[in-house]
Amino acid sequence: MSRVALRPPGPRSWLVLLVLVVAGVAATPALLGGSDLTDVSLAVTRAAMAAGAAVALSAGRPSLAMAGLGGAAGYTSALAAIHGWPVPLAISAGAALAAFGAATLGLLGARLGAAAFAAFTLVATLAGGALLAALPGVFGGSGGLQPVPPLSFPLPGGDTLTFSEVGTLHVTLTACALAVAVAALLVQALPGARWRAAGSDPERSADAGLHPLRSGLAALATGGLLAGIGGALGVHAAGVASPSAFSADAAVVPLLAALLAGRGGPALAALIGGATAALGLRVLPNLGWSGPPSADALATGILAAATLLALPALLRRGGVRGERVLPAPPPEAPWPGVAPQGGPAGLRVTALAVVPERGAAPLAVLDLDVLPGAVHGLAGPNGAGKSTALRAVATGARHGGEQAVRVHGASQDARAVLLPQAGGGWPGTTVEETLRLAARAGHRPRGETRRAAGTWIARLGLTGATGALCETLSHGARRRVELARVLLLRPAVLLCDEPLAGLGDADRALVLACLRAAAADGVTLVVAEHDRASLSRLAAATTELRPLDPGPAAAPDGAPA
Repeated sequence: MSRVALRPPGPRSWLVLLVLVVAGVAATPALLGGSDLTDVSLAVTRAAMAAGAAVALSAGRPSLAMAGLGGAAGYTSALAAIHGWPVPLAISAGAALAAFGAATLGLLGARLGAAAFAAFTLVATLAGGALLAALPGVFGGSGGLQPVPPLSFPLPGGDTLTFSEVGTLHVTLTACALAVAVAALLVQALPGARWRAAGSDPERSADAGLHPLRSGLAALATGGLLAGIGGALGVHAAGVASPSAFSADAAVVPLLAALLAGRGGPALAALIGGATAALGLRVLPNLGWSGPPSADALATGILAAATLLALPALLRRGGVRGERVLPAPPPEAPWPGVAPQGGPAGLRVTALAVVPERGAAPLAVLDLDVLPGAVHGLAGPNGAGKSTALRAVATGARHGGEQAVRVHGASQDARAVLLPQAGGGWPGTTVEETLRLAARAGHRPRGETRRAAGTWIARLGLTGATGALCETLSHGARRRVELARVLLLRPAVLLCDEPLAGLGDADRALVLACLRAAAADGVTLVVAEHDRASLSRLAAATTELRPLDPGPAAAPDGAPA
């Protein structure tokens, strides 16, 4: 059974959710019997931090800084309120600082992998705690900054509305619930799809013009804003800004909640994070737990154990491949028009050294001169460097200024796009999201993206799988999704890396028909393929890419066959 990505709730679902939140806000104080509600408010604010970690994780940026960012927002709001700022303005300043801090960490750690980025954010969090300890006169030392003004709102005429514990809980729960709901909607909408695409495959995202760095920074800033809202509200609920927010124990809880939530996203992460905080702050102490370890540490340990136990299942679900098989539609049906952005263009490659990613010596040297709208084949034995050559051409064309690669005969908007052998849509997005992102990246007007994506979905027989994650489709269906994705980008030059590999007869016929239709619309094709019979039927000319001889007198051989 295929796994379907969570979809944004419809209007009726949002109405039901709103009613439940309002009912929960009204009922919680009564259910607790009027006891101290400060720890309940703190649990709610920690839920917002867990939701922030889930937003960052959706973009492939596991952050251990969310609790620290919430702490920074809390100290900022506390200092501002102590110096006479209205509390709502102080909270806004704290949340804005947290968003800025999250984006700054993302920029500084942009070149780091996921594990290294998590370690980097943990170091940044601990450094923030060290800074607090180094300036006790400003931040209050180990006892924290207190007393912090309670949650209040200025009223017309100079009066101030100060909330009681019940009112503080109402405001905190409402504000955090709304912030988490907006974040969950963003993650499931097209902006979130862009974040998930960039996080799951940065290289193809860059090739599609989705700007993975910008997407990652946007996700981190959104997550930081959530954490900042929670942290700033928390200090006014508790009356103290505590340095405990910068501890390693506090840092791991939001990320563990986000990992355990998996594809449940910010809403489920908030629920898990809030429940963990409530367990440590309220439930275990009420059951008589006095430690060691502390109730908070025990709750964190329980969450860590649950995450470790669930992680294998989450990884298995995240690694599902090829579950849903979709029949291939007839290849002879009309194809959607493909108009290259900037007009038809040719491709000239001059003495391009085909260098493997981890090798010093080039595999071969490539020379090509392909006219606009022509189909040129690229053949050669395994190890000759066909895939490496196509990636090098795509990179040279994308970066511009590469002397060996030039897309000519069109405007500067013309692009060369790689159709990779592996893949099929972005793993973290659904079929519809993948094609809508590609349609948008093809510089179509905003109102045309859904229609363009829908046209390709219908033509390729993907109508029954629009809400399915791309990674759950069969190999043939993923190849169709990938073909539609790259053509929706409106490339002037399409570089196809073994587009027929592993396909059945029906899908092979469909792919060949699609490539012929694209060439007829003016797209220049360079196709690397092992199947020489199919390549000869598709391409007017073929270049044989042969490995270079290891000797010093080796001569490049890129002459057309």
